[in-house]
Amino acid sequence: MTALLSRPELNVNLVNKDGSTALILAVRGGHNAMVTALLGRPELNVNLVDRDGNTALILAARGGHNAMVTALLGRPELDVNVAIKDGGTALTYAASLSNDKAVATIPMCKGLLIKDPRAVACDAWARYLATQSEGQTTVMWAVGLNDLELVEMVLKLPGADPSARRKDGKSARDMSM
Repeated sequence: MTALLSRPELNVNLVNKDGSTALILAVRGGHNAMVTALLGRPELNVNLVDRDGNTALILAARGGHNAMVTALLGRPELDVNVAIKDGGTALTYAASLSNDKAVATIPMCKGLLIKDPRAVACDAWARYLATQSEGQTTVMWAVGLNDLELVEMVLKLPGADPSARRKDGKSARDMSM
């Protein structure tokens, strides 16, 4: 593998018939050494997407591969805001999986001005939930986690409405009882 990757004529950005790059395949397979080796190639495009819109970062966050998330964030050209078809980003997937390490890593390593990583997760999750058809709100999501500190943080977000109702008629207040 190392000998092959050291060949300058090798195009590390080629896409296979399934729409995946070598980096995306390495992340999907959980192959840390391969991800590291590929990241060593300056011409590697870390923002390429597969046919479902997944980037290597999204797949690493979804897979709970925190070391890969950190390694990918080392590339200054990485776009952390790429969203797949359902509106999810690497941060929203990390938040939805309660992957605190990935949630904390994504904003902090990208130098965002933030004191609490969960605030960014809430904001990202709010944007994601706004695309969903059930009418779930971020306040409802936080109430469902039974985390009072998180609920208080979410209620401070612009537009947070504890009386908003889902399509089934339930509000965050209903869910908390």
